[in-house]
Amino acid sequence: MTPSIKGGWLPESFEEFEQLRSRGQAKEARCFMCGEDFGPGNTRSSWGWRETQISGTCERCFDELMAAGDAQDSGVDQL
Repeated sequence: MTPSIKGGWLPESFEEFEQLRSRGQAKEARCFMCGEDFGPGNTRSSWGWRETQISGTCERCFDELMAAGDAQDSGVDQL
């Protein structure tokens, strides 16, 4: 686990997330976007597991959100 800058811990795997949840130390237990519990089906990388506690989103929804932002016109013309 990685220490959070706000105190507490950020899990880096499903097992670490389960440890936090069982101790009542997981800030978030389900994705606020899709409503699913965090698990191997929607979060797979260590970065994704950290993100569950930072943004409250699963990796799948976070990736979709970032892809949607990339697809929108930024308003800046490319050279």
